[in-house]
Amino acid sequence: MENSDRRTGDHSGDSDDADTTPDAATADQPSPMTEEAESENETGRTAKKPFWRRPVFLILLLALLAAIIAGGLYYWINIAPYESTDDAFVDADIIQVTSQISGQVIKVSVGNNVAVKKGDLLVEIDPAPTRAALETATAQLAQAEAEKQQAEASVAQAKQQAAEAKANLDAANVKADNAQQNYERNKRLFESNSAAISDMAVDDSQANALQVQAQAKASEQALATASTNVGVAEAKVAAATAAIKAAKAQVDANRIQLGYTSITASQAGTIVQNNVGVGAFATKATPLMALVPDDIFVTANFKETQLDRIRPGQDVDIYVDAYPETEFKGKVVSVQKGAGQAFQLLPPQNATGNFVKVVQRVPVRISMTNPDPDRYVLGPGMSVTPSIRVD
Repeated sequence: MENSDRRTGDHSGDSDDADTTPDAATADQPSPMTEEAESENETGRTAKKPFWRRPVFLILLLALLAAIIAGGLYYWINIAPYESTDDAFVDADIIQVTSQISGQVIKVSVGNNVAVKKGDLLVEIDPAPTRAALETATAQLAQAEAEKQQAEASVAQAKQQAAEAKANLDAANVKADNAQQNYERNKRLFESNSAAISDMAVDDSQANALQVQAQAKASEQALATASTNVGVAEAKVAAATAAIKAAKAQVDANRIQLGYTSITASQAGTIVQNNVGVGAFATKATPLMALVPDDIFVTANFKETQLDRIRPGQDVDIYVDAYPETEFKGKVVSVQKGAGQAFQLLPPQNATGNFVKVVQRVPVRISMTNPDPDRYVLGPGMSVTPSIRVD
C-alpha cells in the first residue's frame, strides 16, 4: 500500500512538474560533463603520484649529482695531485754548544729562548790560566830564538877557525915540501961529493923536514877539529830552529786556547736548554746549551707506497698544527735511501719465519722557504702536515 501511494505521489509530482518550464527542468537534472569532472577529482585525491615523479625528488637528485660532481672535481684538483702525510714534524740541525777547554765560567750573556746572531758572545770562561800559559810559551819562544842566534854565531866562529886551520895546513904543506926537497938535495950532494957538504948539514935538513911535516900533520888535525866544530855549531842551529818552531806552535796553541775562553754562536738561531751559570765549572766537550738554527726544515715520514711520485725539487704546501690558518711553502730536498727502522740501534730481523708485512715509512726532507722567525714560533718536534704536489 505504501509503495502504491509513493507511486501515486510520484505521478502526481510529475504532473505538477510538467507545468514547470523546460529550463527549470534542465537545471534540475545533473550534467554528464560535471559528473565526469567530479569523478576525476575524486580519483586524483585518492590516487597519489609516485615519489620519483614528485618535484622534491628531482631536486634532491639534482643536488646529489651536483655534490658528486663537486666532490669529484675537488678530488682531482685538491687531492689527486698531492701526496700527504700527518707523520711529519719540524726539524733542525740542533747544535750542542760545548766548551773546548775546561775552566770556570765568569760570564753568561744569554738565557733560554733568546735569539742570537752569528758571532754573538754566549759564555766566557776565565782566561787567566790560558793567558799565563801563553806568556810562558812566548818566553820560551824568545829563549829559543836567542839560542839560535848564539848557535849561528858559533857556526860563524867555527867556520872562521876552520878557514884559518886550512890556511895553516896549506902553509905547513908548502914548508914540508920545501924541507923535504932541501933534505933530498943535500943528501944527493953528500953522496956525490962528501967534501961539498957535511953530514951534519944533511942531518939538520932531514930533521927540519921531519919537523915541518909534523907541523903539517898538526895543522891537518886542527882543520879536522875546526870542521867538526862547524858541524856541531850547525847542529845547534838546527836544534835551535826546531825549538823555535815548537815554541811558535805552543804559542799558537795557547793563543787558540785563549780564544776558546769566549764561546760565540756559530750561526743565527735561538738558545734553548741553557744549563750553565756564572761560577760553574765548564768541562771540555760537555754541553752547556743548545742552539736551534733559524734554518729549519721538515722531516716527513711517507709510506713507501707514496714514494713513486715524489721527487726532489717538487713544491710542498706545509700546514703547521700551531698555525692552522697559515700555509707555509717548501720544496722537497731529498729522500732518504732506506726506511727509518733500518737505522735504528737494533734493526728488526725477520729471519725467524714469523713475519708480518708492514708498510714502512721513509723520511723525506723538505725545506721551508718562508718561515718568519719573528712572527712564527717554529721549532723541532712541532707537528706539521706536508702536501707534495706530484703532478
